[in-house]
Amino acid sequence: MENTAKLKILIVDDKPANLLAQQALLAKEDRQLYTAHNGNEALKMVLNNPPDLLLLDVHMPDMDGFEVARTIRQNSRTKDIPILFVTAEKKEHHSMMRGFEEGAVDYLFKPLDPEVTQAKVSVLLKMQLQKKELLEKNRALEEADKQIKALNRELQKSMTSLEVSNKELEAFSYSVSHDLRTPLRAIGSFSSILLDEYAEKFDNEGKRILNVVIKNAEKMSEMVDKLLEFSKLGKKAIRKEAIDMGELVKNCVHELVSSMKHPPEIDVAALPQSTGDPDLVIHVWMNLIAN
Repeated sequence: MENTAKLKILIVDDKPANLLAQQALLAKEDRQLYTAHNGNEALKMVLNNPPDLLLLDVHMPDMDGFEVARTIRQNSRTKDIPILFVTAEKKEHHSMMRGFEEGAVDYLFKPLDPEVTQAKVSVLLKMQLQKKELLEKNRALEEADKQIKALNRELQKSMTSLEVSNKELEAFSYSVSHDLRTPLRAIGSFSSILLDEYAEKFDNEGKRILNVVIKNAEKMSEMVDKLLEFSKLGKKAIRKEAIDMGELVKNCVHELVSSMKHPPEIDVAALPQSTGDPDLVIHVWMNLIAN
């Protein structure tokens, strides 16, 4: 991710000449420089407009650089701002260590060496820019993670709702199949009684029609059973086997037209072999041809 915002550098020094010199040395198009003349002013600026890098003079009246650094490190909003201490003379070891303990990342010594100053500032700004980009990416990842978790929760709700719907559908299928079987058994039984006990009262056409009624009642009962099986497809694998599609379609056509008084002429062209669940494929063809 490319960051086009200017990198901010706050320069703190109680001497205006030093501020001007450092501004001239560090000025670049991709940088925004602003200055403070004492510790209190610097703290206000840091809180109101946190810089990406702080160049902090060690020796200042009222509040020295160590105290400013300590206060900045104690604030959660500003504690990670990199600080370069600027001092007029090389300090003793214990003083240098105090500076690092207060939060300095490095020292610059007056008079400033332009090459050393530019190198240290550039490295720290680059590191700060990379850190900001990494934080931005982390925020984006956290937001994406929140969205994924929200989607997972919605998916879980949908799966739960679907499971409830499937159970209701299964219960409905059992209820419908039970309600359908009773009249179908009656149709088949009474048609068989008519055919067995009153055969002499029917001519050949009447007997044929009764046989068609019995056959279709049996077929309807089989379809009810298949409906139940279909409602359970989510719980078991579909049966797959080789299908002679041409023979299957011819049987469907014969079954449909055999019950018609004036059957239409239906020609079945050559059809390729296929694979699938024959019972389900038959239902497809029966509905298609009947329509």
